[in-house]
Amino acid sequence: MKLALKAMAVSLFFGILSVFCLTASAQDVQLPPVNLGQSGFLDGVAGPGWLFETTLELFSSSEFTDPSGDTVPGDNRIDTWVTMLHLARVTEHRVLGGFYGAEILVPVVGIDIRTPGGTDDKTGIGDITISPFLVQWTDGRLFGKPFFARLNFPVTLPTGNYDQARAANTGSHLFRLNPYFAFTVFLTPKLEFSSRIHYLWNGKNDSAPFSFGAESIEPGDAFHLNFSLSYETSPGTRIGVAGYYLEQTTDDRIDGVPVSGSREKVFGIGPGIMFANGRSTFFLNYYFESGAENRPEGDRLVLRYMTVF
Repeated sequence: MKLALKAMAVSLFFGILSVFCLTASAQDVQLPPVNLGQSGFLDGVAGPGWLFETTLELFSSSEFTDPSGDTVPGDNRIDTWVTMLHLARVTEHRVLGGFYGAEILVPVVGIDIRTPGGTDDKTGIGDITISPFLVQWTDGRLFGKPFFARLNFPVTLPTGNYDQARAANTGSHLFRLNPYFAFTVFLTPKLEFSSRIHYLWNGKNDSAPFSFGAESIEPGDAFHLNFSLSYETSPGTRIGVAGYYLEQTTDDRIDGVPVSGSREKVFGIGPGIMFANGRSTFFLNYYFESGAENRPEGDRLVLRYMTVF
């Protein structure tokens, strides 16, 4: 497993952001961007060293949903892209039996939204995420099977572009904490299962969009996870399936008052493939969404390149 760990350290994924911002109603408080499907195969496998990653994600939807999951009438569409630059460092320093590390992620975002109420588009820097504390475990066992795990405490800062008068914004104008636990277990030498389990706490936006007629908005908290199952078909090549699930656990608030029927939900699943060559790895995933409530439901393409040094 030492050779496998060294080769697969490229799979140190830490929370690439999915980006979409709006629904058809200007009065809907939206969850900020979270990791939906941007981590997958071998997610828990990593080791000491530096990682640089760049990600391109495309999301498209022409079906906006209400609290019951029904389609909102009208000609609605949202298209987004995000390019994420990600730098991470896992040190040789031991904490809680694992290796201590830290990371930073900087997104550049583009949004184009069209609804019966109007259209808007925006391109710019998104909200930057930093994590001053993560722990990576490399030598565990689960029911006798090789087991790798990571605990991370990323914080997202309100650095993105935000305008109260705009429908499309690349920043959420609030702080958020989104800790997660990621793991990979090798069921056989070639078959692995991975997951990343998050919980999202959102801060308050004290500069609510003018359309709300309010001073502040606060998205609810949410649980979300990614999962994947992959098989090594040849050295450095894996194919499999990956997916994600999100469910909002508390109501949104407007001026501190809970908004009934405001919780979001979505499920996504689709095929994936991975190619590794030396210190570099490429990932390609495509997701089909279903079961959405209070949010757009669409398709998502994620292409990632990462290298370790």
